[in-house]
Formats: sequence, structure tokens, C-alpha cells
Amino acid sequence: MSEASVGGGIIGGGEHAHIAAASRALVSVAARCIDALVPATVFRRPAAGAIAFHALTFRGNMTAEVAEKTVVDGGHPLSPLFTAAHDVTSRLREFDEARRRR
Repeated sequence: MSEASVGGGIIGGGEHAHIAAASRALVSVAARCIDALVPATVFRRPAAGAIAFHALTFRGNMTAEVAEKTVVDGGHPLSPLFTAAHDVTSRLREFDEARRRR
């Protein structure tokens, strides 16, 4: 089971083409998945065993909470969004680890 993210960031990742490309792909996937999200006035942490998706869009704040297993197994309309977000965070983590080894 994964742990919930509570923020943070890595400065400089977007300057690298492979990270920037993954980020653009994430935004594109999010646009295609927008109908699986609902309007939100607050963004809550997900329940145990769930994944929360939060998006700031031109439609306003949007959210969804889905069982982690369903999303990870690819059986949910938001599974592509999970995969795209995971790709960005993986590339950022690899970039940060390589930078720290220098």
C-alpha cells in the first residue's frame, strides 16, 4: 500500500526534456479523464486503501476517491491518470536521486 503525499517538490526537474514530456502527458491524460471527477470545495486525504485525485481545472476544483486496487489494476476510468502521474513522480525521483549522487 502506498502512502499519501502531503506536498513537496523538486526544483529543476521540468528543465529536463523527459520530465517535461511526462508532465505534459499527465496534463493531457487529466483532460481526458475530467468527466470521472466531481466538483470539490475541499480536498480531503483519501481513506485507507483508496487513492484521491485532486485537480485544479478551468471547470473549478475537481476530485475523486477510488479504491487503490481498482486504479492500480487498470480497471477504473482514472487508471490512466494514476499511471501518468506515477510516471512523472518516478522520473522526478530518478532525477533527484541522480542529482544527490553527484
